[in-house]
Amino acid sequence: MKTLVYLLLACAFILPGFATKASTTPSVDEVGPKFTFTFELGRKSKNCERIGLCNFSFGSAERPSGPISENIVTGTAWIDNGKLQIEFNRASMTDATYQTHFGSGKFQLEEDFTLPADIAFALGVRSYTIKTGKYPLPLSTGKYDVIPVTF
Repeated sequence: MKTLVYLLLACAFILPGFATKASTTPSVDEVGPKFTFTFELGRKSKNCERIGLCNFSFGSAERPSGPISENIVTGTAWIDNGKLQIEFNRASMTDATYQTHFGSGKFQLEEDFTLPADIAFALGVRSYTIKTGKYPLPLSTGKYDVIPVTF
């Protein structure tokens, strides 16, 4: 009888702990992996002229010390809570590129842009289309800062 009482007491203290662990769902990290990319700015249907995103490819992790080329910039991208986040590297762009694409205080896309399949996969999504529109920029960015845009 004494053994039965000890067994019941042990079960009373141990089993609730197992039940709690079994019912608890692990927390899901909503921020995907970050990668460095090279972006060609422009409108794809206009041979990368005008405003928007034309090409998006994996880039070097090294930050350039100066502009790469007209309408070519580097940056980091990731998915956060289902939204694409891009931090464009201000030092990688010419002043003309900055004025054309970021000078208005908004980053504008004149047509939808679908991420290439390999990039979407690397970012942890099946596909991602950035819709035509004007995306707000922070009020102030210095010459050597990043320019964050949420799509």
